[in-house]
Order: sequence, then structure tokens, then C-alpha cells
Amino acid sequence: MRKILIGLATLVALVIVVLAAAPFFISVERFKPEIQAAVEKATGRTLAIDGPISLSMFPPASLSISQVRFSNMRGAPQPDMASLKEMRLALKVLPLLSGNLVVEEFVLEELTIALFVDRNGRANWQLDTAPAASGPMLLPAGLSLGDVRIVRGTIGYENAQTGAKHAFTDVDLTVGLQSVTSPLNVEGSARWDGQPLRGTLAADNLSDMLAKGTALT
Repeated sequence: MRKILIGLATLVALVIVVLAAAPFFISVERFKPEIQAAVEKATGRTLAIDGPISLSMFPPASLSISQVRFSNMRGAPQPDMASLKEMRLALKVLPLLSGNLVVEEFVLEELTIALFVDRNGRANWQLDTAPAASGPMLLPAGLSLGDVRIVRGTIGYENAQTGAKHAFTDVDLTVGLQSVTSPLNVEGSARWDGQPLRGTLAADNLSDMLAKGTALT
């Protein structure tokens, strides 16, 4: 029994060492061109990842991407429709083994979205390639959200037809969801055209809501 325990301990230690060392041997940077090509094929727009991509397999498994830009449509006043300073994603490893998705951290820092409608009424969120038709969005039964936030976000809107201009700035949102059958809670603050806002949003059952195709109220 003692030899078996020692063998198991050695195996566990070896696995931990391999997981911790994996990022040093797996170059995620080489996947940048593939990611960019896939986005351009799906949307007709270009995706630029100017910062590094880092991957860690040591629990929690984490992924970090920085300095991301998604191009705008032709004729838009800004070159980018969306940009992001950094995205951090961390998943708990053990729940994955049983088919559960537990998001320990998902943070979007300085997410900037520039919505625009040109003089012909075409909006920049209308992509050049139409997405494939899909049914209602279904979530994995074992989904749980921990630290999910948008930090210092900005959402601008400009309509060249009407001359309207609006902006959400200093957007800070926190999303909480213990499971797909528990209430979804969104809490945050922002400035709407310079005026401070603070509020909460709740949905009783996110899984049922998405399955029926209904919207948050």
C-alpha cells in the first residue's frame, strides 16, 4: 500500500510539473495567423492581435490575450469597430473532467466598441458575410461564472443619417451566475453622455430564457 501511495504521489507530482511546464514548450503565438484568418473568413473583417497570447495549463487553466483590434467597415470614422486592451480567462480544471465549465475569471479590460450607421443606413455591425443559421442558444448544464467583469469599457454610437451621437463611458460591469438554472445577476455603473448611471439587471432562469429565444427584461 505504501508503494502504491508513493507511486500515485509521484504520478500526481509529475502531472503537475508537466502542466506547469507546458506553456514553455507550446508556443501559442504561432496560432495568431490561424485565429486571424478564421475571423476574417467568418466576418469579412480583419482581426489584429498586437500583444502577446499567453497560455497556462497549471490550475486554473488560463489564457490571456492583449491589444486586440477588430476592423470597422469602409467609410466609418474610426478604423476599428472594437478594440480590447486585455482579455483574461481562467477555468477550473477538475470540473472539466466531469463535463462542467466553471469560469473562475473572465475579464475584459478597456473594451471599446464604436457603433456607426452611415448616410445610406448601413450599420457597421452588419457584417459582410452572413452567419450560418442556428437554433436557440443552449448553455452547458455545468456552467458557472465566477469573476466575470468588463472594466473601463466604452460603447459609442454615431448615426450619419440623423447626426445622433451617444456614448457609454467608464463602463464597469460584474456578471454573476452560479448555474444555468440559477438567476443571472448583472451589476454595474457607467456614464451615459457624461451622466453617471448605476443599476442591476436580473433574469430568473438564463438557460430557459436562451432556449426560448427570449430577451432580458
